[in-house]
Amino acid sequence: MAKFIIECPHCGAYQTASTSFFARNILECKCGKLINVNRDRYTIRTCPHCGNSVMYDQAKGDKAICPICKERLVTEDSKSAIAHIHCPSCSCDLQVDKNASKYECPLCKTKIDVQEQIRKEEITGKGLASVI
Repeated sequence: MAKFIIECPHCGAYQTASTSFFARNILECKCGKLINVNRDRYTIRTCPHCGNSVMYDQAKGDKAICPICKERLVTEDSKSAIAHIHCPSCSCDLQVDKNASKYECPLCKTKIDVQEQIRKEEITGKGLASVI
């Protein structure tokens, strides 16, 4: 089960969504509008090959293709500049620039030291850190 953040297309507030089997496909925002997780996970990205702004489904990941030049939207260069971290407060998955120093979680507004969080997650991934 992976959690991710989705922005309300009506008011811009952030909500937590999930990809688990029992996850809800429709979320109710604080503004009262309904968010269709399957439809609203689309985002806009500038194609690294042709420079056009393209809307694509984030669920496709590496398989997302630019409809204009037919090249991949997510290249090895763009993937190598992105780090996947978790917010220390709300545990949501975040994609950040590896070279960034600070980042604010869009869901809970926690200020995150990116470099420190990357180091913590590397240690946790190696199994060296444990909870007592």
